[in-house]
Amino acid sequence: MGTSEGFWRTVGGRRWPILAITAAVAVVLMPGLARLETDNSPDVFIIEGNADHEEYQEFLSQFGHDHSLRIVFSGETLWTTEGLRFLDALERGAAELPGVVRASGLAEHKRRFGWPPADPQAFRRESIDNGLDRAAGWISRDGDAASCLLLLEALQPEQRRQLLDSLDSLLLTKPEGLEAQVLGLGVLNAALDRSSREIEERYFPLLIAFTVVLLAAVVRSPGQLIAALLFVGFCQLLTLGPMGYRGVALNMVLAILPPVIFVISLATAVHLILRVRYRASLVLKDGAEEAHWIDVTSAVFKEKGWAVLWTGVTTSVGFASLMVSDVAPVRSLGGWAALGLLLATVAAFTALPALVLWLRGKPTTASATGGFEGRASRWGATGAKFAVRNRPLVVGGLIAISGLAALGLPQLRVESNALHYLAPDHPLRAGIEEAESVGIGVAALELLVQTPSSGGGAPAPFVSALEVDRLADLASDLEKLEGITGVLNAGTVLRDALLYVPQTPTNAHLRGQMVLDGLAQDVQGREVLDSFLSKDRQTARSTVFVTTSGVEDLLRIESHLREQVAARFPEATARVTGEYRLLLLAQRSLISTLIFSLGLTLIAVAVVLRLLLPSFRLAFLALIPNLWPVVGGLGLMGWIGVPLDIATVMMASVVLGLAVDDTIHTLGHFRHYAPLHGAREAVVRTLRATAPAYLLTGAILMVGFGVCGLSDFAPIARFGALSAFSIGLAVLGDLFALPALLSLTPDNVCRRLQIESTAEALQRPPGPSSP
Repeated sequence: MGTSEGFWRTVGGRRWPILAITAAVAVVLMPGLARLETDNSPDVFIIEGNADHEEYQEFLSQFGHDHSLRIVFSGETLWTTEGLRFLDALERGAAELPGVVRASGLAEHKRRFGWPPADPQAFRRESIDNGLDRAAGWISRDGDAASCLLLLEALQPEQRRQLLDSLDSLLLTKPEGLEAQVLGLGVLNAALDRSSREIEERYFPLLIAFTVVLLAAVVRSPGQLIAALLFVGFCQLLTLGPMGYRGVALNMVLAILPPVIFVISLATAVHLILRVRYRASLVLKDGAEEAHWIDVTSAVFKEKGWAVLWTGVTTSVGFASLMVSDVAPVRSLGGWAALGLLLATVAAFTALPALVLWLRGKPTTASATGGFEGRASRWGATGAKFAVRNRPLVVGGLIAISGLAALGLPQLRVESNALHYLAPDHPLRAGIEEAESVGIGVAALELLVQTPSSGGGAPAPFVSALEVDRLADLASDLEKLEGITGVLNAGTVLRDALLYVPQTPTNAHLRGQMVLDGLAQDVQGREVLDSFLSKDRQTARSTVFVTTSGVEDLLRIESHLREQVAARFPEATARVTGEYRLLLLAQRSLISTLIFSLGLTLIAVAVVLRLLLPSFRLAFLALIPNLWPVVGGLGLMGWIGVPLDIATVMMASVVLGLAVDDTIHTLGHFRHYAPLHGAREAVVRTLRATAPAYLLTGAILMVGFGVCGLSDFAPIARFGALSAFSIGLAVLGDLFALPALLSLTPDNVCRRLQIESTAEALQRPPGPSSP
């Protein structure tokens, strides 16, 4: 079967040097763990290197960053002298904060006429009627709310947190009766950061606590419990330590990595420790006074080492398949999880046996005949007998339930509205939805109208007031479209400036040109124009505030934008870009990620099963129970309306990689027993040996992923709950479906299965020898 027993005796005999090396590695990696930070900024999720991203980079080179925040105000004291005075103070204070390029609002727009206004209510009515105030979202359509728009530089996570803290400090001075809330992608990033840390700080400790209680109740050996936990902790360091040294920041996707590594490495430890306990208890049962631990441990690792190796490979492949994703966090999770699990597999062959021998405790005969292991063994044998005797019922039920689940697959949909990742009553989600309902936009698209060069030394198109005024007409057309709350461009700025210029006999075009030239000569006016017109005046930017939605609505709005540009500027080219657009477009790759990652995992699992089994038929029969939890989980998503999102897209390939682990352990025993006893008796004997580990690791895995289901952040909660459900299906498949299908193995195939000596080698413990 592979590894020689002599090798494991050598490992056992050198446990102290191995433990010393393990401790040294842990000490080296601990500082890396302390360096881990959290970052859910938009840049993390944007797909780079494609045409959309290149177009966005070109936009940034022309107009600068489009990052922004809004502070929305409402309340009974808003339209009072005190409230308006506070708006002015806030805009001035916010403009001075590091990272803020400009703070604009009603005060910045109107303070040159004297502030605060003598008649706040008259000022309110005037602002409602002002096109620029409404387009910029500085005032709501009903006049019950106002806002300050902050244009930001590109900020690092810590700078973003400091800015939000500074804004909170400014808002502490607001007058009584005035309500204020900071809204925008930056605040959403902060909410995602909190959700990511919530898993580490709240749910992960719950997982550890549950695991300790469960293992203590089952193992009832402090030494073996400590050995398992030390091994799991070391596996965490092997993954998270290098991440910290590499400067990798956790995000809402990578946040699930610590519990994933915890439960998978613990499952490996449980498989091996329970088997060591069982073999040691048989020594006592046969009358020996003391279990010879090196002999026992080396025999167990010789017996199950190949299964541990292949389960490590298949689980790593399940995660590595996620590296096909275009979305960086999903790709990063796949790569780091695969690397971490491969390192954990290496540790399972080195650190784990050394820890088991160091903290071996004292075995009892209960491990073989009583306690959890004894009862679970009897349950496993009983379930296998039921599955074999009622094979048509079990297989027919598997087919029927899988078929019903498959009917839900066409109903799968993608959730690309990041706002819906938050609970409906989350303050940020409620605040954004309320602001957008009254015409204050938080998210924005950037519409670029690029006109052809005039040539022959003719002036660029948007030097002309006539052309700039056409942009105002375009903005008016766009504001009538569904999903658009306001549009800002050079045309809206020009028309607003014309409101404050005395009427003269000069014709409208000359008057507009005079005002435009005046803006270009004024420092502040030129700054505003440069934010909407390229330096060569060939390209005009329109910032289109839209309601927060999904990618389908984005594509619909984008189509309407192009149509309106074609109607107003038939000679021009329309392009739509922006950070918000890139975030939504990244969601389009989720379906392809699911298909490719699941396909790669399926191929890898099928290849491994075929390598381990002598026939394609047997490999196919072994594969079916591993597909059942995937189909069941995805089908459930379709039936109950759970969407694919940045986290749930990972569920299928991860569950497939985990489900096959128990199948490989089952095959290890089955290929020993089948040549001697035949397929039917072999599956009964196999489940008697493996059921304790299946039930315990199944419970650990379900709780490990289930704790993520407690999160208030929808993608993580969905991923955790669905993974736990699918793992439960996988355990049922191991206990019933796999025995029923393996019992179909023909006698000639059973005879072809490799054995090292006799099937009784699994039952007969090694004879006593000196440690």
